[in-house]
Amino acid sequence: MRTTLVAVVLAMTTAAGGLLAGPAAGDDPDPGAQPTPVPRIMLAGDSITQGFDGDFTWRYRLFEEFNRQAVPVDFVGPRRYPYGGRDVYLATGWDSDHDALGGSTLAGNVGSIGGDVAAYLPDVLVAEYGTNDLLHGATAAEVIALWRSYIANARASRPDVKIVVGEVATPKASARADTNAGLHALATELSTEQSPIVVADLDSPSWVPSRLTRDLVHPNPTGETVIGQRMAEALEALGVLPGTPQVARAFVPWTPPLEAAVRRHGRRLSIEWGSTRKEYRLHKVRVRVTSLHTGRSFRRTFGWHPTHMTTPRLQPGRYRIVIRGTRGTTTSQWGVPVVRRIP
Repeated sequence: MRTTLVAVVLAMTTAAGGLLAGPAAGDDPDPGAQPTPVPRIMLAGDSITQGFDGDFTWRYRLFEEFNRQAVPVDFVGPRRYPYGGRDVYLATGWDSDHDALGGSTLAGNVGSIGGDVAAYLPDVLVAEYGTNDLLHGATAAEVIALWRSYIANARASRPDVKIVVGEVATPKASARADTNAGLHALATELSTEQSPIVVADLDSPSWVPSRLTRDLVHPNPTGETVIGQRMAEALEALGVLPGTPQVARAFVPWTPPLEAAVRRHGRRLSIEWGSTRKEYRLHKVRVRVTSLHTGRSFRRTFGWHPTHMTTPRLQPGRYRIVIRGTRGTTTSQWGVPVVRRIP
């Protein structure tokens, strides 16, 4: 659903030299020139943008694309952590500042975006909203009216803010097609040379919810890269990223470092995973116990509530215990092995 707006913005930013773009490859830097400002980008939205404990998040994938293109960036906003209360990302050492909150709606953020923009002064506002509004019963027309107010309030605090708005992509929202069509029309209507608007093509044909999400709404690790790709393409259209993004991947495994607590009681092993389950928001846990002498294994699968198990009496020898987790339709790789000996 890409529109001619991208071409318009590209032409506009090319004529102006791009947004905060660095010197072209091979150019000799001017020793008297002022250093290029680092773009300040505020990533706003709901849980799709905030992510959950145990996620990388698409925000991380986007940050990595800036690194790949050697473009400095400053993500800004009032929050740093994912949703869930454990503050656990699967990647560390990146700029995780953001303005997203799980469960939030566009209606609930129209009144606060002006203050957030005034407080954090982003050069670029990247906003992904509308999913919860539609799932709670809002019509496409109501969501577009909210977007109009949201954009106006952001510009009231910073008239020259560049804006990326994301489409609604979940098939659970029956009005998403009308909403997204209205969003493109609104972006064309409101985009200006001073404050251009680009729509991130999140509901593109390449977005296959059954493959890229864990519940038809929230992205799995592969889906994170696809969302990151679409957001990066929108930022390329604004001139923030100079090169063609290369974020999307055909498959990315979910790799939380799951580790069970294992204790020996006589000839039995007590295996506990309650803390790990909470830390990575696991819906199910699978336990595999393998004899290192015979190579034989047995497995058990547990739902949301169980947090431990005790094995039957085991023969003397060494045993390897590993666990893996499931969240919706996404299953992790097997975690960190723990070896115990039965004397």
